[in-house]
Order: sequence, then structure tokens, then C-alpha cells
Amino acid sequence: MKTRHFRGNIELPWIDFDNYYDFDFQQNKVLLETRQILPGDQLSVECTYSSLWKGGQPVVGGHSTYKEMCQGVLWYYPRVDLQCMSLYDVETHLADFGVETYHTVQDASGFKYIIDLPTSISGDYYDLVANKFNWTKDFLRAYQEERLYGYQMSQCGGTLWPTRYPEHLVQYIPQDDCEMNEL
Repeated sequence: MKTRHFRGNIELPWIDFDNYYDFDFQQNKVLLETRQILPGDQLSVECTYSSLWKGGQPVVGGHSTYKEMCQGVLWYYPRVDLQCMSLYDVETHLADFGVETYHTVQDASGFKYIIDLPTSISGDYYDLVANKFNWTKDFLRAYQEERLYGYQMSQCGGTLWPTRYPEHLVQYIPQDDCEMNEL
């Protein structure tokens, strides 16, 4: 899990980084230094999921504790009435799997997507992901690239707009303290 900070096309040092996040050991962290977020800056919470099968079922995205999710919460000062979030467009996401039409039903953990067409993949979306879709290495690579660098829908202060990582991004590369100690 990484909280990234962008100013224009320059990535500033990460606000937070945790390569060993554990669901059973969730914690609040106090930042060691104050960070200034300026108007126009972008923040991004980036996660690497483990979607290995558990108990014979695939692990997919969702809001229950048995599904993968990525969420970062930042406290800031001075207080401003601000709530921001982002998500991938459902239509685009389902189209990646060849879904033409679908409908939703409410279940205990939220909305469930039911595929109508094409009939070859009709039924529960999770069944499509787990059993009906051919996850080739090429598809997986393209899917990961699109999720990381493609557009997503952001909402901040009630306004919804498409957003993505900055064009011509100059990425932040952290200093390797171990390498520096060897010199």
C-alpha cells in the first residue's frame, strides 16, 4: 500500500508506504514530517492485491472483509469540509471482460452484478471472473496496466470527473538506505 503525491507531472516523496500491510494489524500512523498539499496537487492510494483463491473461491474486489479493497484515510489541518474518493468506471471495467449488458441485485454485502449478454458469460460477475474468463498473461498484463495508469472517476466536494496519473510522469524513486550504507 502506497500513498503517492503528485505536483504537476512530478511525483513528490510518498506520504506513506507499507509493503507488508496486514488486515489483522490495522493501525493509524503518525507522519514523521508535515506535508503540504497545494491546490492542484493529486494524491493516489495504490495497492497491490493478493487475489489468490481462498477456500476454493476467488478473491475479488468488494466491501466485505472477505474481498479485496484499498482505502487510505488522511487527517489534515486546517479543517475543510472535504470528502474525496475515486473508483473505476463499472461500464468500462465490465466491458474489459466482454460484458454487453448487465443488471444489479442487492444482497447482504451490497450490489451484485448479474451479466445478461453475451449469453456465453451470463450470470454472476464473480463466476465470470473465477470460472468463465480466460486470464491469459497478455490480458493480465494489459488489465494491470489499465488499472494502474488508465482513467478512473474521482469525486471531491461533490464534483465527479475523470482523472489519471499525470502525463509524462517523473516518478519518485526512494533512496536505498542499504545501498548508501555500503559506500
